[in-house]
Amino acid sequence: MLLIPPDLSQKLMQQWRRCGELPVEDHVLKMWVKIFDPMGSMTWYICEQNPDNWDELYGFVIGDFPEWGYSSLEELKLHIGPLRIGLERDMHYTPLTVHDFKQKLKENEYSR
Repeated sequence: MLLIPPDLSQKLMQQWRRCGELPVEDHVLKMWVKIFDPMGSMTWYICEQNPDNWDELYGFVIGDFPEWGYSSLEELKLHIGPLRIGLERDMHYTPLTVHDFKQKLKENEYSR
């Protein structure tokens, strides 16, 4: 399975350098992709992808230390868990606006 298929990649690239900068756009910009470790506790919510370097993603990671930051798509693809299972994209995830995502974080609706 592709972690980020071309249609979602295009949406992520259109938002490059916008998710973390302008609170006004929080109601428009979306967290398009949820990637998780089926055998672990890490989850990535991705809102941006660098159009000049497809490997560079930006979003929110829930793990030992939840935080906004950059991730490498190549590293996510290469991650293999203890049962030889890699990361997966949540096929049932409904994209949220960045504003709604931040609200759910405040309400502790997202946890490991």
